[in-house]
Amino acid sequence: MVAIIPDINVDLPLEARIPAFFEPSKEKRIELYHEWALIDDLEELNNAQAELAKAGALPKALENLFTILRLKIFGRKILLKGIDTISGFGPAAEQTVVITPSAPLSPKQFAKMLDIAPLWEYSTEEIKIKRSDLGSDWLKKLEASIKNLI
Repeated sequence: MVAIIPDINVDLPLEARIPAFFEPSKEKRIELYHEWALIDDLEELNNAQAELAKAGALPKALENLFTILRLKIFGRKILLKGIDTISGFGPAAEQTVVITPSAPLSPKQFAKMLDIAPLWEYSTEEIKIKRSDLGSDWLKKLEASIKNLI
C-alpha cells in the first residue's frame, strides 16, 4: 500500500532546483525530484543532502531546494496549507511572508514563533510578517519559526 503524503504549497521568491551543471542528466534530476518529494522524514532528507555534499559544496539553488523540502516536512507535521509570499503595491512595495494554517494556532505555538521573529502578525486564517522584518537571513528564520511550531 502506498502512503499518500499531503501536499503543502510553498511558494517563496528564491531559486530552488537541481542545476544542470550539478547533475547533467535530465532524467536523473527528475528522478531525484521525485525521490525527494516523497521523503516525509527530516533525518532521511538530511541524509540525502549530506550524501550529495560529500562531493563538495552544494549550489545555492540546491540548498534552497532542500530548505523548501524541509519546510514541507515541517508544514505537513503541523497541517499547514501553505507558505507563500505576497508583494505590496507602490514604490515601497515589500514582500510579506504568509503562512496559512489549516486550524488556528494555540497561543503557546504562536509565542514560539515570536521567540524567533517578534514581528509576526496572527489571525485565525494566516500568519504573516514582512520579509525585511526577518532580516537578511530571512529563510533561516522562517524555517526556524515553522520548526518551532512542531
